[in-house]
Amino acid sequence: MSFPIHPNYRNDDERNYTRTYFFTDRGIYRPGQTVYFKGIKYQSDGKKKHRILNGANSTVTFYDTQNQVISTLNVTTNEFGTFSGSFTIPQGKLNGTMRIRDINGQKMIRVEEYKRPKFEVVFPKLETSYKLGEKVMVKGTAKAFSGASIDGAEVNYRVIRRPRWQIWRHFFRPAIPEETEITSGTLTTGNQGDFIVEFMALPDFNEDSASNPMYEFVVSADVTDMNGETHSASKSLTIGYTALIIQADIPEILENTSQNKFTLNTLNTEGNFEPVKGKITVYDLKEPEKVFRKRLWEAPDVFMYTKDEFYKLLPFDQYNHENDFTTWEKSRAVAEMSFNTGESKEIYLKEISKWPTGKYAVEIRSSDRFGKAVNQTTFFSLYSANGKKLLTRSLTFLLCPLKKQSLVKQSIILRQQLLMKCLPFLNLNRIWNFMILRKST
Repeated sequence: MSFPIHPNYRNDDERNYTRTYFFTDRGIYRPGQTVYFKGIKYQSDGKKKHRILNGANSTVTFYDTQNQVISTLNVTTNEFGTFSGSFTIPQGKLNGTMRIRDINGQKMIRVEEYKRPKFEVVFPKLETSYKLGEKVMVKGTAKAFSGASIDGAEVNYRVIRRPRWQIWRHFFRPAIPEETEITSGTLTTGNQGDFIVEFMALPDFNEDSASNPMYEFVVSADVTDMNGETHSASKSLTIGYTALIIQADIPEILENTSQNKFTLNTLNTEGNFEPVKGKITVYDLKEPEKVFRKRLWEAPDVFMYTKDEFYKLLPFDQYNHENDFTTWEKSRAVAEMSFNTGESKEIYLKEISKWPTGKYAVEIRSSDRFGKAVNQTTFFSLYSANGKKLLTRSLTFLLCPLKKQSLVKQSIILRQQLLMKCLPFLNLNRIWNFMILRKST
């Protein structure tokens, strides 16, 4: 005779089980309301076979939040394996989570002394944008669900400012300081249920304006009508020294024959399209002559050695940000063009197939509706699938599809970029539809 070692072990013959699924007409109720429920009972072998149980008897019990029995009901499933019934929630019980269950399943419901809201507070989307130092006017409306206006209601409002750092590739801004209250006060809704919150879009004067910081101003309002019912809403506005956001969909890595058409989108700080004119210049970046190892620690902010002294001690380590190509010097302009997003959002890099492998910077220059200059720089890496020049002189891998429209099972070449000339030759190994470049032994 043998015994199972695991206490939860059971044979395949014992895997059959019965389940009851409950459904209710609502998920939340008030005391005194009736809960209408329906259940379906079935049997399963624990794998793929399921069958409904008709003619099965069961006792359904209704429990309160303290697990005390409120009521019971005997039911029998019909030919479809279902049954139905109802319970009335008693008054005076503790509100919270109650449950309906039988021996094979249960259903939780919420019981609360809630009131249906009679009105809502909304902030319509702004069609215009603002800049720092301007007076901002934000309109809100309190409107009943019946369509009537909520006039004469009290509005308690508050405006706070939070810094909103722009994220650049390869580095981040410092820790975000605490929010700052700009203004607060009390208003009264007009005949149409509307109200206007006014405030000055003040910047943080400790922040350097040359870095073009952006701030998020949050307007919150609590509206209380004559019956004492209160509802709240908030509106966020992004405001900076400029009122234009430029977005270019240029990928970080490009193959010089893959594509030359990209989309340029210009938006105001509210996210609405704003047509502008401007110029685009593409620069070839000058790569450092030396090869540096990847930094294993943070870049210093205080230097004890000069650059030459440091290189004598550690010739392959970065002194500052030598591997960060966003800091590289511009070599030459390889393309210049004008754009007008009001006419077309597409930009073409027509000569990209003739450009050498390397790193590039795309400078986009325009101005917002206030005449303030807006400059946006994005970077990308360009390589040639058939070229001999390495994209970078660091140990990196590029996934290069053999065809432009490659399928899942088509081979992919992993191109290994050499770190130093002393590395041995590479050979090819085919594993799982992949061509893997690896070091020779």
